[in-house]
Amino acid sequence: VTSPYKRALQTAEVAAQIFSYQSELVKSDALVPEAAPVDVWTEVRAYRDQSHVLLVSHEPLMGNLLGYLLGVPALHVDFKKGALARVDVDAFGPHPRGVLRWFLPPKLVGD
Repeated sequence: VTSPYKRALQTAEVAAQIFSYQSELVKSDALVPEAAPVDVWTEVRAYRDQSHVLLVSHEPLMGNLLGYLLGVPALHVDFKKGALARVDVDAFGPHPRGVLRWFLPPKLVGD
């Protein structure tokens, strides 16, 4: 699921190639920079039957979203361009309670 903005779409296309994703990318206004984390959670809950969902978005949303998914909405993470994070969520109730499995800043991600 990707922001409809050009740079996010380009990144999502690269990720789709790397992961051999064959379906059409899903564009969502819930992933634009000024969106609210709760809107992203609503979007993610629509894909609860999928084993994995990759979100491609922008700051400041991603830094706020990470804290929200971990159940600590006041937490803001410095989510630089090119950073990657994995959050596992076991239940899809009204409020997320995710577990951060890893966070990779751009320096560790590489090209």
